Amino acid sequence: MTEIGWPTHRLGVPERAVWTNGLAVARPDLKAWRAVYASSDADGTPPDEAFRSTLLARLPPGSTLAICTATPLKARLQKGDVDLVILPFTTSYAEETLDDLYGFVRAGGTVVAAGGIPFGARFRRLADGRWGKVRNLGDEWMPALRKFHLGYSAFWIDKALPENVRIVTGENLHPGDRIVPLETIRDKNGKSVPLALVVKYGSELTGNLIVDGYWGVGYDSIDPVSEETQAAYLVRAAEIAAAEGVARFYPYELRASEKKTGWSEDHFGILHADLSPKPAYTALTDWATARRSP
Repeated sequence: MTEIGWPTHRLGVPERAVWTNGLAVARPDLKAWRAVYASSDADGTPPDEAFRSTLLARLPPGSTLAICTATPLKARLQKGDVDLVILPFTTSYAEETLDDLYGFVRAGGTVVAAGGIPFGARFRRLADGRWGKVRNLGDEWMPALRKFHLGYSAFWIDKALPENVRIVTGENLHPGDRIVPLETIRDKNGKSVPLALVVKYGSELTGNLIVDGYWGVGYDSIDPVSEETQAAYLVRAAEIAAAEGVARFYPYELRASEKKTGWSEDHFGILHADLSPKPAYTALTDWATARRSP
């Protein structure tokens, strides 16, 4: 059994900000934006004021930015005082917001999806109020992408693409829709491929979708959990492993390097970088001690 772990990083605002160049392409008439960051509500570490102020600084002067979780997003968009919705800088989104985002773009709004392929990992509110990831048997991305007239490609589909990118494609565009590249790369065959782009809609959708498909450090499909959730999950995983006859259980990993605030790989540890324990260390120690007790 390997790589059993949950990271506890806080989602940050990535340094890469090519998506900001798409704002003037999407709405050249708009000098300041009324923006909402649509927190996925699933990460266990809601954005703080430092996150909000950092993200606001990426927007044109005079813009405003509010943090809005999934549940009240519908009501906020219905008020009609939002120009821009910024999705989390991962592929995750709250499933219940998809129709609201579609309606927003249909009415002329602009959505930023700058964490790889948009709408890649669906979260759904469970009966107990917690959020859980929807496990699809088929292709996770396609239903939501088709709703926004898009497709996608990646290295496992097109061997010419590098592994650190995910490409949004336009084979499902409707008449009147068009793609404006913001940044292009060359694939292994020398073909120019748009990595970051603006989808300017001119069909039943009338707004814009700004996409950045870069998949480098700072953009990650592994969503964080709180330290308390990490402890609960690891103990539960250990209990299941023991019940199935697993002789040794190794959490991933012992010590977190914590070098990069928003990069999940640096935050799996059950000890902090300074070797102070997270709740998971104490919980696993207590669990192991109790199993050894007569």
